[in-house]
Amino acid sequence: MRACLGRGGANYQTARYGVDYVVADHPLGPYTGQGDHARVLHSVPDKVRGPGHHSIVPSPDGRSQYLVYHAWDPAMKVRWMCIDKLLWTPEGPRGDGPTWTAQPVP
Repeated sequence: MRACLGRGGANYQTARYGVDYVVADHPLGPYTGQGDHARVLHSVPDKVRGPGHHSIVPSPDGRSQYLVYHAWDPAMKVRWMCIDKLLWTPEGPRGDGPTWTAQPVP
């Protein structure tokens, strides 16, 4: 079974926008399991808006994976480059964020 991370839908200006996932036994589908909201990354009111356009990258030691994505600042003036750890849980992939404070280098 494969998980495919993608945009969770909704308008990027709302708290529902973010990154969700679906699963399939084959890369061409059929895909199932779409959530009703962005389960991997989502906006945090007054902190981070519209996280998305992500890539999954390995950590320097190859033991972890990170989501690299952009998000709007609370004033919707600047897009931040963000990096948060990708966690693989029994419930599916989850981002350890979005964070809005400085984080240590992986």
